[in-house]
This record gives sequence, structure tokens and C-alpha cells, in this order.
Amino acid sequence: MYSPQKPASYAKQKAQLEWWNKHLGEYLLCDVSTALIVQHRDELANTLTQYGKPFSPATINRYLAVLSHAFSMAAGEWEWLQENPVKRVKKPSEPDGIVRFLDEFERARLLEACQESRQEFLYLIVLLGLATGMRKSEIMNLYWKEPKDKPQIGAWGIVHINQSCIILHRTKNKQKRRIPLHGKVLELIKQHS
Repeated sequence: MYSPQKPASYAKQKAQLEWWNKHLGEYLLCDVSTALIVQHRDELANTLTQYGKPFSPATINRYLAVLSHAFSMAAGEWEWLQENPVKRVKKPSEPDGIVRFLDEFERARLLEACQESRQEFLYLIVLLGLATGMRKSEIMNLYWKEPKDKPQIGAWGIVHINQSCIILHRTKNKQKRRIPLHGKVLELIKQHS
């Protein structure tokens, strides 16, 4: 089976594909039907995790997604099938995610612990995340100097101290984003530049 090259999720996807291979590997591609996949989806839903709990709907959907991708490749680019049989499989409903914010006490304790840390930039990184809502990957891949010509290869954004902002070039939704900087965060960035 085919797995997309996503290093962060490779191990999980490999395990998921191995599970499907164990349960569907003996069938010819043309014999793998939507009904057969539904049967194994239900079996997966009744399987217990290492902690003795059933798989969550989100986990089952991830298993179906990796299988669906494999069948999409087989039906599309490789033309081994007429259509992807996973497309007609109903996905379990996932509960709405929980949005949680730190209260004042938790935020103060977090920042205090960061200041006491031996990691030189931890306080600045956490403060920047709290103040801007930037993702960890966006913060960790910033170019921190005013560029004379081009930023470093791999930089996702540039800290523009003169303009008191960060311009993100690589974002999740593929749109540039301007993030204003002010107060304590701007002070700290100026100190570390």
C-alpha cells in the first residue's frame, strides 16, 4: 500500500496500514468492497487500546483516511480500480474539540517557570506564542534579524523589528499573515536581536 511522505505521522500511518494489511491483505483489490471495509471498521471500533478503552471515533477516522488514500492512489494515478471503495464508508462522528485557555494564575505560573528555565529563549518563545497565537512551528522557524537581502532558507517568517511586526510567509492556510508586535514581546525581541 501507498503512504504519503509525512515524517511526523509516518509511524502512525505505517501501523494503521499494517492493521489494514493484516485484515484485508489476503483479498484481491477487486474483491475489497465497501461492505468489507465497513465490517472491519466495526471490528476496529470494538478493538481495545493498550489502555483497555475502545478506539475513539477520531482514531477510526484516521485509519479510514490512510486506507482511503491508498485506494485513491490505486483508483486514480495507478488505474488499478474503477473507484475508491472507502468513499462510501460512513465515518464515525467526532465530538467537538475542547477549546481551553489558561487562566491568569496558570499563565503566571507558566511564564514564571519559563523564566527560571535554563533554556535561554524559552520565556520569549512562550510569551510570543501567548501574545500572538502563533503556532510552535511558526515561531521556531522565524528569521530573527532584519534581512539585508533574503532570509535564511527554511524560514517561515521574518521578524521586522523596525515595523514592530512579524510577517509569516508559510502558514497552514497558505496565506501570508502580518502579526503586530508590542509591549513586553517587542521589548524582549529587541533585547535578543
